[in-house]
Amino acid sequence: MAAAVSSRRWMRIMLDVITGLLGLQFLVGMLLNTYVTLPLYTTQNIMLAFFSNTLLLVHAALAVLTFLSALFAVALSVKHHWPRRVLILNILSALSILAAGIAGLEFLLTQSPLFSMSMAVLWLVSFGFVGFSQSSMRSDSSRQRIKNA
Repeated sequence: MAAAVSSRRWMRIMLDVITGLLGLQFLVGMLLNTYVTLPLYTTQNIMLAFFSNTLLLVHAALAVLTFLSALFAVALSVKHHWPRRVLILNILSALSILAAGIAGLEFLLTQSPLFSMSMAVLWLVSFGFVGFSQSSMRSDSSRQRIKNA
């Protein structure tokens, strides 16, 4: 029972961390979109983009941290045998975060509004998957308490 409580606590912490990182990602993305004009980069000088603009570097670092946190949540789901729906939601969240990051890189290379919109939509999809995963965990906790009562 103690291991299950610890597993539940870790998963809640990870999902809260992902939610917080997604919130920060949104704020930094809005600042970047509103106040920064990015030049067109090529594949040869893409790293220059990150190191020449602090806000872009923070945005990219948050994306990497968010993706790594999502992967950790998937690993927790597998290790502690969470219900399949929690595992699937966590996998979908990690994949949508990865896809948003790829769309962001494509945006840097092309400046196409399509990639900017894709990044925003995938962020929203990921946020939804994390929320559904948190909701699913809460309903599992409620069912477990009722079952044990």
